[in-house]
Amino acid sequence: MDTLNKFFVYGTLLSGLGNHHLFGKSVVSANKAAVTGWRMYTHGGFPMCVPSFSDNAVVHGEIITVKDSDFKEVLGKLDRLEGYNPDTNSGLFVRAVVEATEYEQKKIKDGITSTTSRSVLAYMYIGKQNQVASLHHIAHGDWRKHKKHSAVASPSNPMAME
Repeated sequence: MDTLNKFFVYGTLLSGLGNHHLFGKSVVSANKAAVTGWRMYTHGGFPMCVPSFSDNAVVHGEIITVKDSDFKEVLGKLDRLEGYNPDTNSGLFVRAVVEATEYEQKKIKDGITSTTSRSVLAYMYIGKQNQVASLHHIAHGDWRKHKKHSAVASPSNPMAME
């Protein structure tokens, strides 16, 4: 059986954002991805996703694949960031295995790329329905797009600088 060494990330763990550094040099690949049947909400400086009752709801993010040898270390770092306790399966976020569509681009020759998609299983940190009742729904499901169109970054609004 293959080791599940993939994470579907959709917020501050995305490449280039504030918490991506937690992956360190463990990243084997980072490809665009999406999960269907999930809704994204903003919890201030970070998003939270919960299951949707509509198959049309999509959350956009990345599949981050990490080295098998570094998996446990990375998993521990992410569990701590997300406030997840694996011993009690509880916390601000809960770690779940989800099915995601991963999009991989390959350069064929100068200026020409080919994109393929495949279904993969990955870990995703999710919230609970009762946690999002009063939060703003991000209908397009894209944290980068949301951050780009949200408040202008300033020293008085450091979360917008991610």
